[in-house]
Amino acid sequence: MRNALPGDSYLALPHEEGPCPGVVVVHEAAGPNDNIRDICRRFAAEGYAALGVDLFGRSQAA
Repeated sequence: MRNALPGDSYLALPHEEGPCPGVVVVHEAAGPNDNIRDICRRFAAEGYAALGVDLFGRSQAA
């Protein structure tokens, strides 16, 4: 699942509802890519909320 997040950040959530543990996945030097999104999906499949942050993305003013 992908939500509206800054830059190319990616959020993968488990299918079960309710509270769950979470992890932050940090990309390598090339920035977020399909590998980071796959890692997030694998964490979600194991019951974690996984956020792949985009450390190079543009910040959005409120």
